[in-house]
Amino acid sequence: LPTPELLDADIDSAHRSYLSAVEHRRLRTFQCRPPAEYLYLDNRWLGRLHSAGLLTLARLVEGGPVGRDGRDRSRMVIDPSLITALIDRWRPETHTFHLPCGEITPTLQDVSYLLGLPIVGEAVGLRVIGRTWMEDLEVRFAAFDRLDHLGALEAHPSTRGPSKKWLLQFQATNLHPDADDESVSRSFEAHLLWLFGFIMFKNGHGNTVDKIFMPYAREIADADEDQPSSPRCTAVFVMHVSRTMTGPGFLWSYERLAVGRPIVDHSPYELQYYGDLEDDRPTIGTLWVCPRERTWANEQARRTYPNFVAELDRLKADDVVWEPYSPQACRHRAPYGLLSWCTSNSGLRLTKTCLVYDIYVEAHCPDRVMRQFGYQQPFPVPRALDRISRGDHRYFTIHKILDLKSKVFHSVTEDVIFQCRLSRLGQPCSSTWVQKLKPYVDAWDEADEDVFEPIGDRTDEWYQHFLTWYQARTRIRVTYAETQQVAHEAMSTDTYTRHRDEALAG
Repeated sequence: LPTPELLDADIDSAHRSYLSAVEHRRLRTFQCRPPAEYLYLDNRWLGRLHSAGLLTLARLVEGGPVGRDGRDRSRMVIDPSLITALIDRWRPETHTFHLPCGEITPTLQDVSYLLGLPIVGEAVGLRVIGRTWMEDLEVRFAAFDRLDHLGALEAHPSTRGPSKKWLLQFQATNLHPDADDESVSRSFEAHLLWLFGFIMFKNGHGNTVDKIFMPYAREIADADEDQPSSPRCTAVFVMHVSRTMTGPGFLWSYERLAVGRPIVDHSPYELQYYGDLEDDRPTIGTLWVCPRERTWANEQARRTYPNFVAELDRLKADDVVWEPYSPQACRHRAPYGLLSWCTSNSGLRLTKTCLVYDIYVEAHCPDRVMRQFGYQQPFPVPRALDRISRGDHRYFTIHKILDLKSKVFHSVTEDVIFQCRLSRLGQPCSSTWVQKLKPYVDAWDEADEDVFEPIGDRTDEWYQHFLTWYQARTRIRVTYAETQQVAHEAMSTDTYTRHRDEALAG
């Protein structure tokens, strides 16, 4: 079959939707790696967390009592079936989910309203990490003052980045009651590395944090609390948070799609959700991780991947909450107000400025999902792959490729495009990438001036024209369905009833 117009043939040949819908493979769910531990915040960190723009996100993932029994547990519920069903729909070519009812994606607006992260501030980019990072880390934490009964600190194992097991020695509950300020700062630094490596950015190696986050964690932990500072421009990194669809990314799915959404009490936030600091306030996303009881419409279907795939295959436009952040919706959910960063800098939400994460660059494409902002959807619009040189795009590299089997490098010509995984293997030295990415990071200084201009307010008639154009140019169904009835004999090895697939062919 020819590759649909909106898709890239090289990417599509290995895409899960192609393997399922075209090659008729039965796909399995991904294995998630949510953190098994639940950590708490120390009150002495709050000022620095707020200055860095991370206080609300840290509150969202903080351990605490959940449900009727009031037991302490993690407030993030990770469902691998839902993650997998959504990833089946994610298209690197456009940086959007392709649904039967149109394209949809996490945007900077979702980042503000759900996670409470600032989308303005000091831009951050790639840094070179020295080879002695492990020795420096151990020296810095050597004098940590923790509870007496815990004994001596363990040595850091030989790993590619800070070890989770080693970092957990410094969590807030292990601090000695009379710990000095230096120990409090080191505990805070360890918590930030855990937050970066196991909640926000899931590109570590098993139980380690990517060492690229070490300088940022240290700078935030050592900041002067009495010296106000501008928050880091987390927008450069933060779209990766939502797009991993683990941890905080679930808030986006719950807010917009009924598929896999838990049943919670939607009554307005009480005063207990507001902290003592002036801007220690909830976000729209707080609803899905607050201490209220969470249940699912069907416990069996909650972790059934084929059910979610079938639901997404039949999704209609009126099944999606396109604009969940209207003033009326915000007032109902948070009558005492939302975090100020939820509503600030709205002009940046339609910026054309590229997103940068580590050594990878992605086009920011809010013009592909203008219905999420209440505007008319223009079409056709350029794909993400057409807006950035493929040598800079995170899904492609043009350089020497490392052959993992032979452990040797192979030279390739500039006109050959190679698809690569999220890895630095085989790529040039870090100092080269710092200079290469600098223009993309610096572009955030003028991001509010380089924005997409809406062509008008949304109308149903126009959107139907768009859907007619869109559905003919992408793959709107992931489930493979026989177009002819085939007799089936039920067997004990069947994992789910097949009538859903047959119904999709009708």
